[in-house]
Amino acid sequence: MYFYFGVCSNGLCEYLYSSFWHIQLLLPSFFVFPLVFFRFCYSHVPFAVVFIGSTLFALQQLSGINAIFYFSSTVFKNAGVPSDLANVFVGIVNISGSVIAMVLMDKLGRKVLLLWSFFGMAVSMGLQVVAASSNMLGSGTLYLSVGGMLMFVFTFAIGAGPVPGLLLPEIFPSRIRAKAMAVCMSVHW
Repeated sequence: MYFYFGVCSNGLCEYLYSSFWHIQLLLPSFFVFPLVFFRFCYSHVPFAVVFIGSTLFALQQLSGINAIFYFSSTVFKNAGVPSDLANVFVGIVNISGSVIAMVLMDKLGRKVLLLWSFFGMAVSMGLQVVAASSNMLGSGTLYLSVGGMLMFVFTFAIGAGPVPGLLLPEIFPSRIRAKAMAVCMSVHW
């Protein structure tokens, strides 16, 4: 394609022509990537597997672990525990749950760890609700609240924390593993 401007000064025509040539070369790649991406996402076989992986990461984030980590020092402070010590307790429980998960991952399986982890998190949230809605203002409710919070962190660290990241490479076929991992990781904020 040739440009005709009548008068070219200081190489303007050559610059415009080379810029237009580069745009023509790059333009197909802007249209090809979305087509490949949507074809990959909506084909029958990978869609179900990518949906499962994305759901696992969404459930991991929506479980409330970020709120637990954020508000743990407040709950511990209400129980009379200094915030420095509270962070140490939460860290020890988190690390111990992760170490136990490493040992149990191959023995019990990923599905069992995930199910028991989500069940344990639900029970610990139940303990939190009982402690918060109790009319008694004694040390029992504070211990129940602290225990529920530590139990939540422990059960999260056993299953819902590590399992989705370890499960994803195992469930995807090798031909789509990189693209599927990218889609699933986009759900994990």
